[in-house]
Amino acid sequence: MAVPKKRTSASKKRIRKNC
Repeated sequence: MAVPKKRTSASKKRIRKNC
């Protein structure tokens, strides 16, 4: 799970979709 430095609702949603 590669989490970028920017933590936003959109990024979290994208990360969950990627996972």
